Amino acid sequence: LGGLAGTKLLLPPKERQVDRLERLKAKLPNFEPVIEFIRGKLLAQCLTRNAMQLPPILLLGDPGVGKSYFSRMLAEALEIHFDSVAVAGSSQALHITGLSKGWGGAGPSRFAEILNLSMHANPLILVDEIDKAGHSQVENALLQVFEPETARRWVDQYVEVPLDLSHVMFITTANILDTIPPALRDRLELHLITADTHGKQADIDRLLGVKAHPIH
Repeated sequence: LGGLAGTKLLLPPKERQVDRLERLKAKLPNFEPVIEFIRGKLLAQCLTRNAMQLPPILLLGDPGVGKSYFSRMLAEALEIHFDSVAVAGSSQALHITGLSKGWGGAGPSRFAEILNLSMHANPLILVDEIDKAGHSQVENALLQVFEPETARRWVDQYVEVPLDLSHVMFITTANILDTIPPALRDRLELHLITADTHGKQADIDRLLGVKAHPIH
């Protein structure tokens, strides 16, 4: 983890990267709203010469609509380091929090590993299937890394010194919304992704956990 000791610069957005989002929108039209949201953020950052930064985003949609693929293509268009973290199932808890050196099988969290490999402090990390986390330890850790104030001094149980994750850009995915704790949902910018551009209301209601009312 020697890469964590050095200074990591913040990568600013460039106009050519923003232009590539237009081509990505043509390739993945069902992601147009979230691409426009990201494009607006990056255009403002280009004008103000600030570092590339996005709020944590939740892509909510059925399996197979391309959520993970979109995340990889976004990182490629923006020319930034990309990696993913799987959180489905309680066995993944140690991948999120790290495990103290006093235990057998001790090791760092995936967040520490990814930041270690990235040349910049603002890589893009895909946090996959947060609706299947099912472990309070994982959910509490995600609450901390998605909140800028606590992310600035996030402590990996293996590294044991505060890491600054406040500049990391997070995209999360889920198939349904109602299994994600409300406190976690509130920290995410929600974007519904359906198989077609506009989506059907029945599909949207199902993803959001809205129960259909009987017709009398």
